Amino acid sequence: MTSISIQIPMSPVSLNDTHRLVKFGKRASRIKTTEFVAWENEFLHHLKQYDSLKLHLLENYRDDMNCFTLEVFLYLNNEKYFAKPKSKKANKTISKRSKDVSNCIKPAEDQIFRWLGIDDSQVSRIIAEKIPTNHDCTMVFRISLVKFPELFLVSVESV
Repeated sequence: MTSISIQIPMSPVSLNDTHRLVKFGKRASRIKTTEFVAWENEFLHHLKQYDSLKLHLLENYRDDMNCFTLEVFLYLNNEKYFAKPKSKKANKTISKRSKDVSNCIKPAEDQIFRWLGIDDSQVSRIIAEKIPTNHDCTMVFRISLVKFPELFLVSVESV
């Protein structure tokens, strides 16, 4: 199994913030927000420093034998991660305004696999975690080249 790890020193973006709805007469279309376009450009800029790792990951890739697993670690500053307690005796809770992990995976996954030149349909497994930190937001990804999963056989017996 070949793996690479990359760190993108940026705050993740939520899928909810990537597009906006625009009406053209009776038709509606989704277009990327200017903030998301800027986020994509910065993300791709950070990915360029890992071009040599990309070659290492892809040198043994065969689309008839391999797929990818993706591990996502979203480090959010604890000020954004936790809600402010209503009193000194209140327990910490995760803020409802903190990013939704599942909504943050897709924009980053799309950027990474566009950079790799591989369709993200080749991802067979994703593990994601949102982690508080006392530092700036950052994202860490581990992309692994693995063999296709074993076929899951189901036996149907007649009644």
